[in-house]
Amino acid sequence: MPKVTLITHTPDPEMTIASAARLCYSPATIAQVQEKLTPEKAGEFVEMLAGLGHQSPIEHAVFTFGIEGVSRALLAQITRHRIASFSVQSQRYVRENDFEVVVPPQIAEVPEAKAEFELAMQESTVQILKAHGLCRYEVSNYAKPGCACRHNVGYWTRRDYIGLGCAAHSLEGNLRRANVAGLEEYMKGAPFVSEERLTRQDAEFEELMLGLRMVEGVTLSPGAWKRFREGIERFCTQGLMCESERRVWLTPRGMDVMNAILEELMPE
Repeated sequence: MPKVTLITHTPDPEMTIASAARLCYSPATIAQVQEKLTPEKAGEFVEMLAGLGHQSPIEHAVFTFGIEGVSRALLAQITRHRIASFSVQSQRYVRENDFEVVVPPQIAEVPEAKAEFELAMQESTVQILKAHGLCRYEVSNYAKPGCACRHNVGYWTRRDYIGLGCAAHSLEGNLRRANVAGLEEYMKGAPFVSEERLTRQDAEFEELMLGLRMVEGVTLSPGAWKRFREGIERFCTQGLMCESERRVWLTPRGMDVMNAILEELMPE
């Protein structure tokens, strides 16, 4: 919900406005103009200004508000009009766990309507990006043809990689390693601070979990296919997944509920 806080304001705004405006119509000095003003006269003068359409003196009254919980669309509309000066938080500094879409209250009150609203926004985003040559190659990444991030693709397809630097991680087959975090220790050639060898069951689920992030899907090993075949075929009948000769991939609808699908397929 929107949160509006009055941070500061001009004391006696009507007196300030009337003083500025009367100066436009008087040979008197600023001090003389202010000396003759009373709160009653100031109020009457402000009303007269509004009637005449002489609005610039009103800008001498300043109110500073802090506004939170509103959409970028609202910001775009407000900044079209000459009513204020704006200082806006860059989205680079919005915390990931507090990055929410502003949903109309009437929609937010109905869970089914909220789910459809958010899905419609996602589908619109996909189409807009596609129209600009940016195709979805992974559940949360888009790129022009040939420009997919090789680092990400390598991670999602479980290619071996070597971590260089403090706190970097490596993967060799089913063995994960982590470097020390301290620079001095790392420069002295300190050994890995942790090693984890994945069990066959964990490796097979990771193969499925990471591979399904890719739009093209993943060709499962015989062991992973045998383990997850029943669940995959169930989701295929629901229109959430597709399968062909052990290659499995999510439909667009399945991409939207990927976490729920993986939760059901996760070994106990």
